[in-house]
Amino acid sequence: MNKTEENNKRFTMLISVLENSSLFRGINFEAVKFLLLDCQVLHFKEGEVLLSKNQRNDNVYVILSGSFRINLIQPNDLKIASFGEGECLGEMSVIDGSSTSASVIANIDSSVLQIPHSVLWSMLSASHSMAQNLLQILSRRIRIDDEMLVDDFYERRVMEQSAQTDALTGLHNRRWFDDVFARQIKRCNEDRSPFSLLILDLDYFKRINDSYGHIAGDRALIAVANVLASQLRPTDILARYGGEEFAVGLPDTKLDEAFTIAERLRRAIEFLALPFRSGEPLPHLTVSIGIAKMQKGQTPETVYAAADAALYRAKDGGRNRVVI
Repeated sequence: MNKTEENNKRFTMLISVLENSSLFRGINFEAVKFLLLDCQVLHFKEGEVLLSKNQRNDNVYVILSGSFRINLIQPNDLKIASFGEGECLGEMSVIDGSSTSASVIANIDSSVLQIPHSVLWSMLSASHSMAQNLLQILSRRIRIDDEMLVDDFYERRVMEQSAQTDALTGLHNRRWFDDVFARQIKRCNEDRSPFSLLILDLDYFKRINDSYGHIAGDRALIAVANVLASQLRPTDILARYGGEEFAVGLPDTKLDEAFTIAERLRRAIEFLALPFRSGEPLPHLTVSIGIAKMQKGQTPETVYAAADAALYRAKDGGRNRVVI
């Protein structure tokens, strides 16, 4: 077989695959026939790297067989997509001249048509249909990137909310409270506005768990959390601080006002009905509360320490009371 016959056979075999590819679909192959002869067919074993992240790339690849995965970090980390027969790879870095943004690895034994960038430009000049195909490919890439950004945004928001929410009660957790508390303290220091902190701890809560089980204890904590949330203002900050302890931040609240609020919370918990089993309610809970008023120049740590010290005085004084 002479060279011309070999080239014709090679062209015919390529056409059978390329005519259904995203880049060559619907084009007049006679317009690019001579240019296809300047392209190479490359073969890759499973796991071999076609493109490496942050490296220069001067070729567009059309997958002739097999499939490739896209990894954003290391070759085996953070797979974001897979591409199969007829799809293009590497076109973004060829067009914008930048290094590759991801690694491309063969999922299985695969083959690709390698199109050098100079040949690609010549093909686009020779075939307007091919240029339109490339625009559609790029448009889909951008749309996919946009969808990934949206998905990533919502995933991160869900993760952030999970990291800041107490799974049992639905209240914010200590991590969230510490962050917001620090910002509130800073604002109140700058504005010279009052700020009070309440630390609440349920009295003898261990007895509920020991006598009725942890399910009963969980129900009690949920009920207390709901009462606290219903009794506070939208501007107040509330969190389950740990175990049976809750923290309440009261911006723009003087000490006497904070005491009134704390007493209201204490009474609401004291008279809270806690149904458990049919005809068997849980014992009424009581709560001890320590209050501290922010002093000029104090840090979140010192304000919390003052409220915690007041809480211990409430415990030592007989519990079910509010102490400043």
